[in-house]
Amino acid sequence: MAVVVYSLAFFVFGMMTTLHMNTLTLKHGFLDGQVPRDGIPDLRLKSTFVGLLFVMTVRPVFYCLVAYDRFQMPSITPWLPVHMFLFTTILYFWFYIYHRAMHEVDFLWKFHNTHHMAKHPNALLSAFASRLGDNLWLVKAYSHHSSIDREEEIFSFLVIPLLAYISFPVDFFTLWITSVYMLYAEVLGHSGIRLYQQQPVTGPVLRPFGMGLVGEDQWVLRSSISYGKQTRVWDKLFGTMRPRVEMLDENVDW
Repeated sequence: MAVVVYSLAFFVFGMMTTLHMNTLTLKHGFLDGQVPRDGIPDLRLKSTFVGLLFVMTVRPVFYCLVAYDRFQMPSITPWLPVHMFLFTTILYFWFYIYHRAMHEVDFLWKFHNTHHMAKHPNALLSAFASRLGDNLWLVKAYSHHSSIDREEEIFSFLVIPLLAYISFPVDFFTLWITSVYMLYAEVLGHSGIRLYQQQPVTGPVLRPFGMGLVGEDQWVLRSSISYGKQTRVWDKLFGTMRPRVEMLDENVDW
């Protein structure tokens, strides 16, 4: 029963977050706003819908399997912010390794390149790559990569969280709150909203050190820069951090 409840809650929260981001884009606009947003080609509608269901159901099911204890009463530790910061930073260490390998190891690029076909994404495309256009090669690429996309999703949404949980075990309720926060942060980061939207948990701590991440930092094509997803800690330490173009401090209306 717990799996059903948490899966449904995760799905509803994800949909509400997406709708909220779409509302914000209507108010504030997009980065690189003169270019239309990417859409979903007809050939990708089914796989995108299946992928969306995969993301919204597999994560909570996975968390219930690895951490849920039906004898544990719901509780929130006073150390929750610290645990969330550490867990997400460790998780994105594993993501950094995975993401950098996908870019720099040639035979792995085929598992990841569809993700970077989205040059101007919106909130709905947070977990997927979708590029609407008239280019025939692009439509063929979508049909070719459908099964490969699923392999990448399994690694990204199952293997990496498992490695993070093994590296830094937390109780179920900390893991649950952190997973909901990460869903919010991922949708926010890929929405393209013209806002200085730093990550709520890691941003205030890392920004003074130049390692906080905003939405623009995730808008990169295949290159040897900016592999981080919610922090720039590992990009800073390993020398792969790119300079910002639009979200400079002097450009922000504080």
